[in-house]
Amino acid sequence: MFRRSRQPVTDPSPSLQIDPIGLVEPVYLDVDMLQTYVAALQNGVTYVVRETRRSDIERTREVKAGFTVPVLSASVGAGGSILGRDTSRQTKDFERSHTPSSLFVSLRASLVFQRNAVRAVKSGEDAAGLLPGDLVEVSGELIADPLVTVLDALADSAQLIQDLTKVRVLAEIIDQLARQQMGPTVPSLFARMTPTSASSPPGRQQAQPSRGGSPQQVFSLSEALGQGATALDTIRTKVKQGAVADYVMEGPDDVRVVLPLSRKCLAEGREHQIEGGVFTVLGTVTRNLGRGEAINLVRRSAFGALPREWIERGHQYMRQSSLNLSLPDLIIRPPALQLLPLAIFA
Repeated sequence: MFRRSRQPVTDPSPSLQIDPIGLVEPVYLDVDMLQTYVAALQNGVTYVVRETRRSDIERTREVKAGFTVPVLSASVGAGGSILGRDTSRQTKDFERSHTPSSLFVSLRASLVFQRNAVRAVKSGEDAAGLLPGDLVEVSGELIADPLVTVLDALADSAQLIQDLTKVRVLAEIIDQLARQQMGPTVPSLFARMTPTSASSPPGRQQAQPSRGGSPQQVFSLSEALGQGATALDTIRTKVKQGAVADYVMEGPDDVRVVLPLSRKCLAEGREHQIEGGVFTVLGTVTRNLGRGEAINLVRRSAFGALPREWIERGHQYMRQSSLNLSLPDLIIRPPALQLLPLAIFA
């Protein structure tokens, strides 16, 4: 972390002055894009500055001398000293190196404070006039990939319910809750999903229905939840291994900003630390949603081909169900922007 000072910091380039407020710490930085910007503005990218310092050193030397002459039984002596000065030249070589983060600080100082090339989005009115290609800065609370959050919640809930159905008393309670929540058609649906003698593996015991049929229905519910949890875990793993993750920023005046982040550009260990914090993003506008438009955050999963209405209905049902899950939106509607982020910083 940079230490803020009261005086402007002078960059090795004599044309660049960095205001203390410009000293920031990136938690996300697209180094390839950074190099492109710096190379275009400064005719190349320099990470190491070499300089030679020469100084003259003056030395003072004192030379002492004396002699004695024997005279009879005594001796007579004389002595003195001579002061001399000489000058020598000393040369030292220095290297000052930029890191990607410090290079970004210099670039931002040039774009924001010198060239006035960045538009600050501080209100919904500021966002409304933006066009694709505009370079902007916007601050707000950062929400980690909503799709992963939803998949985590669904997979964990399914696994929890499946584990609970292994306890007889809890299984009966879950069965009753399922009937109340999903209606009277649920028992017959579960009964059809229960493995039959033709489809069961050799030696596997069939669940025998008791009065009311609950054991058979609960057995099939556990089977269905187990298969669902496995499928969700597979989808979740593929999404997390993807090269890009969609983060969402809650900007000013309810303007939401969709940020497709490259996972390789996230600082190591910062992926979970930045969730819920207030940050600033510097990036290029790629989309400004108009009336009737939306961004589907499920687009990077196997559910991406589903109609948008289905996703919204399923999302609404999960929020209003007995599980009462608190889930982020998966369909982003206006007012909203999508940015190609250069950096996210605190």
